[in-house]
Amino acid sequence: MAAPAPNAAAAAAAAEEEEEEEHVEDDGTGQIMVDETPDLITSSLAEMRGLLSKDKALRMDGDGNVDEVLLRFLRVMKFNVTKAAARYVAHWDAREEWGYGPAPLTYSALPDDVKKATSLGFLQVPFGVRDKTGRQIVLAYPGRMDWSIIEDDNSVKHLMWYVMDVALRDEETQKKGVLIINNMAGASRDSMNRNAIQGVLHSLQNLIPVRLGGIRLFNQPWFFSWIFPVVSMFMKAKLRERIRVLGTDYAALGEWCEPPSIPEQLGGQLAWDHEAWIKIAP
Repeated sequence: MAAPAPNAAAAAAAAEEEEEEEHVEDDGTGQIMVDETPDLITSSLAEMRGLLSKDKALRMDGDGNVDEVLLRFLRVMKFNVTKAAARYVAHWDAREEWGYGPAPLTYSALPDDVKKATSLGFLQVPFGVRDKTGRQIVLAYPGRMDWSIIEDDNSVKHLMWYVMDVALRDEETQKKGVLIINNMAGASRDSMNRNAIQGVLHSLQNLIPVRLGGIRLFNQPWFFSWIFPVVSMFMKAKLRERIRVLGTDYAALGEWCEPPSIPEQLGGQLAWDHEAWIKIAP
């Protein structure tokens, strides 16, 4: 069986459209969930290994557990093996291009500029905090972004890769994905870097093996009405359908989250200590 083309752009293009298979069902939120039977996992892993050269598959795995890595890509593509393999190739081609190689991503190994971006707290993942359906909560605070201390637009994209890699070490997150809560309070036009936004969206939709369950936007600034149409150009139709622009209607978040999973700034009880997490970040 022919291996997928090792070109990142071609591989990503091959994974553009997801298909529903007979072993999937809607979880009630619009997301498709897979009935992961042992037979399905075993046969899918065997088929995916057949699509990838054994040498490349092993070389691309830094922790020695190839199957665990392959499963992340099978889950994001709902066990469509061909598309999972294409995304896998695109993912690792990008990582090698950026100089990260096959080793697991760790905070200590991040470039200094990415660590600076981490310290700003504009992207936070309170690990283990989930919505009502089990999706990992991701918090975004674009108003905290300060481009005067960040030298490279790509640092934001690389930070997204790191935090998602850590989150995806959890099996439930692999299966159910993430819900992004974006609190835009304090955001300015200067904090909205088009190249950074485009890089993050491309990575989330085509390269990182994460399921995007939805985005909830709050406290959008006055210029949102003209910047959002530009940003949405980088989104697939499925993602655009999963975005809710809620303004100051904080109570609306209760449809998806219980109070302990809602940030205090939005009327909930979640007080995540991002600085403390950085000190123990894996």
